[in-house]
Amino acid sequence: MALKIRIAVISDLHAADRRHKPASRGDMADTLLLRVVNRLNRWINPDVTVLLGDLTHIAGAESTLNHLQKISRVVDQLQSPSIVLPGNYDANDQTFYSFFKKPADFIDIKGFRFLPFVDQYVWPRHAYRPERNLRQMKIARGNFDGPIISLQHVCLFPPETHDCPYNYVNAEQIIAAMRKYNICLALSGHVHEGLELFHSDKVAFTASAALYKSPFCFQVIDIDSSNSNSQNPGNLNIKTTTHQLRLPENSSLLDCHIHTPMAYCSENLDMSKIIALAEDFNLAGYGFAEHSSSLYLSLPQRDRNDQFHKGIDAAQPENYRVDQYIQMLNEFNCPADSIGLEIDCDQHGRAMLDDADRSKFRFLIGSVHELSENLKPNPDFDTFCQQYLSHLQYLINSGIKVLAHPWRIFRLAGLEPNEKIFKTALALLSKNNVAAELNFHHFDPPEQFVQMCLDAGVKLTLASDAHNLRAVGELWPHLQMLKKCKYNGDLDDILIDPRIP
Repeated sequence: MALKIRIAVISDLHAADRRHKPASRGDMADTLLLRVVNRLNRWINPDVTVLLGDLTHIAGAESTLNHLQKISRVVDQLQSPSIVLPGNYDANDQTFYSFFKKPADFIDIKGFRFLPFVDQYVWPRHAYRPERNLRQMKIARGNFDGPIISLQHVCLFPPETHDCPYNYVNAEQIIAAMRKYNICLALSGHVHEGLELFHSDKVAFTASAALYKSPFCFQVIDIDSSNSNSQNPGNLNIKTTTHQLRLPENSSLLDCHIHTPMAYCSENLDMSKIIALAEDFNLAGYGFAEHSSSLYLSLPQRDRNDQFHKGIDAAQPENYRVDQYIQMLNEFNCPADSIGLEIDCDQHGRAMLDDADRSKFRFLIGSVHELSENLKPNPDFDTFCQQYLSHLQYLINSGIKVLAHPWRIFRLAGLEPNEKIFKTALALLSKNNVAAELNFHHFDPPEQFVQMCLDAGVKLTLASDAHNLRAVGELWPHLQMLKKCKYNGDLDDILIDPRIP
């Protein structure tokens, strides 16, 4: 029977209190890792995730323990099993494994055996595998006839095959043992540019690029043992995919639905970090679209239904924060065209926006967050659709350029929108020149609706709806959705910039 496995490989976070090089973000290592973990959990679904060391940048720094704790909390959010190894920059093994589960001598997952090594480091950045670790390869093969994968921090490869400046000083001895015991793949980190997959006499080698360094990479490896057998377990189909968090250099993509620390739903938003991430991830532009209800109403989560019924009538002078919002963006030197608003509606469809404030915002997007029908335990689908379309028309009349997360409210109510409601909504959007937003916050958008937008010529926007730093500029799932819809044309032909009047 063929064995298959998907492995996510993350290495070299170099968490630190400050950035040491212009292209590095060790100071935001936990945020970068959180973004990777979210992508893995929601869309990539690996069978195992391995972290191959140098999680911190200075082993003896006072803040190292704090960084290890932050990283361990993010690792704990992985939905896959994880294997975590220290690197040459990390704390000693005893300290390191007080934050992470120390791996066993070998770990079996889906018919594959993983062999993790914590070897000795040799100045300046080489490594040495001692005899006791070499013996582990023989022991791991033992009575096991399936594929074995070697894990280590320092990159391992045959010296004559690559000009990488780092390797094991006894690499030839290690690789000879790998061939003897049919250990088919060596996964490494350490070399920040990474090493592409290559084969050498039935053994494959690869190294994942550093996460902390632009373009902020991690690796996904898919292995299929269809061609393998007990006499030759190394004959595998191996596919490696390098993911990067940074958008391509020629990207013209925008994220114009980012929230701020003033949002009632903000998790860890920080203005200076948002702006830094927008630059780091190569966004061509960004826009803030704070909830209008957050700027007019005192809106803790428990009061949302009450405020929905009262709407703008519930606004009190002491809760007015429109000018404070704009002042905050100005203090961080945000461009004038980045100041937008996400309009909420009350139960009557009235926009939660004072007419006197309308001119203060460069762009408006609208969203349906509540309906009277979805507050019922068992909402009626037809009534729900009628209320939704009425609110959509109200939002259009209020001057929005984009309909945010068009179908999230259906999903939250446990309802599934259908082709009929898609067509009716599309007709309204098309007639009024309003774009539909692709938004993956909470739920994936319906693929059928996205395809219908493309077919009908209804413009789109790609937006994160960021309530957490991990989401700012995270447009990878949006691009994957367009690929699923088989769109391969110029993105400028289907996307709008809501900041342009």
